[in-house]
Amino acid sequence: MSRPKKQTVPKPEAKIIAKAPVTPVAIDELLFAREYWTGDSRDGTLVNGDGYHYYRMTKGGKILEAYECYELEDGRECANPLPEMLNVNWLEDLGFEDFEALDLIKEIEFSRIKDIASGVESP
Repeated sequence: MSRPKKQTVPKPEAKIIAKAPVTPVAIDELLFAREYWTGDSRDGTLVNGDGYHYYRMTKGGKILEAYECYELEDGRECANPLPEMLNVNWLEDLGFEDFEALDLIKEIEFSRIKDIASGVESP
């Protein structure tokens, strides 16, 4: 009596999920800057107002973090992330020739805005 042939079931293909490489950036290769804006806030809370966009970017212009910040009528600051600006290059993608439109700021000011956006109370 012969043995029945063993059926082989095709194995499902392995899915490889590629992640964008994380390139460490030295602190001396970073710029912290803000840009004045007028109009409506991204979250729709402020209409015909003004505020600042805050950026952490490389000296080559690549935006690594971005936030929108404005003041509410009661004087409190409101800040929200701008995820659509991540990995956008200020020079190459937005067409600026330099950083003249930006006010360079200290890292501590950028961190304060980041804390507001994450809900951390400042002292």
